[in-house]
Amino acid sequence: MKRRGVTTSLETASIFLFCLFPSREVTKISVKHKCSSTGRIKNSMTSQGWVAQRTVPLIQSDPTIGCKELLENLQDTYGTTTDYHTVWKGKDIAQKEIYGSMRQSFQYLFNFEAEVEKRSPGNIVEVDMKMVHGCWLWHWLMRHRSNLPQL
Repeated sequence: MKRRGVTTSLETASIFLFCLFPSREVTKISVKHKCSSTGRIKNSMTSQGWVAQRTVPLIQSDPTIGCKELLENLQDTYGTTTDYHTVWKGKDIAQKEIYGSMRQSFQYLFNFEAEVEKRSPGNIVEVDMKMVHGCWLWHWLMRHRSNLPQL
């Protein structure tokens, strides 16, 4: 049997659902509970930031290291079980911390071009950009004037 109650207070107009149950017996589980809820885990769960902090030295020593190797290294070193996606995002964060974002790298390319032309007047730096499938692709080429064909 269910009954509804409505508060008459102007501050809170909420509906309470009152349930009337027949008498029930409360039992205690005698066996140790082994459910893996976050409250029962002895170590904290790994996050993308945690992975990024631990993988910066590994990426600096080997920039071509893959996520699978990082995952195995973290499991061996720290004894954690981490999802592949968490390691992938953590590696991405660590690479941005080491190398900067793509936007910064793109700006550094033009800064590099200006510095080379300023400090080495005999060199020519060309930056070529193309739009392919909605993405900008770029490459650069540096030549010394003495290597250029004479016209």
